[in-house]
Amino acid sequence: MNKRRTHLLAGLLSFLVLFGLSAFFSPAKNLEIRHARVIWVERPATEAIISWTTLHAQGKEARVLVDTKPGISAERFALAQKPLRQGAITMTSEDREFADLPRGFYHHAELKGLQPDTRYYFRIQVDGQLSEEYYFLTASQVDRPVAFMWGGDSRMGGDKPRYAGLRPHVDRQAMNRRIRA
Repeated sequence: MNKRRTHLLAGLLSFLVLFGLSAFFSPAKNLEIRHARVIWVERPATEAIISWTTLHAQGKEARVLVDTKPGISAERFALAQKPLRQGAITMTSEDREFADLPRGFYHHAELKGLQPDTRYYFRIQVDGQLSEEYYFLTASQVDRPVAFMWGGDSRMGGDKPRYAGLRPHVDRQAMNRRIRA
């Protein structure tokens, strides 16, 4: 596989991680881990924030498990970071009016001291429940071209979806087909 195609595939996979499009997990006993994403704010070569949402309950013990090797068991990850911030997601009466939404909780775990230009694998663990494995790439400290793909989703579905445009799902499905290609 040529280098350009490898970088393109890595970028597409990073997009999936960033926006949580593949971060929907099977529901468990009163707890669902969803919307895993990686956020870079200031030092993308050495720091990242892993954020996720839990539905129905915040959970008592939450953490992100991080390593540079894939397929590590939960007990063997090099780093286990607890959330720095977490709490209930604020919903308005309008949110509840248009959809039967479960209670949601946000979680943000900060990772510091990462190595530049390195692939990090991570899993989210809440009350013993593990997410699937994801990865992200830290930025290089060397100046070089970088490409990003970005998007957004209001997640305001339900029985009476509130989306802009007449056919919102058509555009999202077209983007998903591009990502899978």
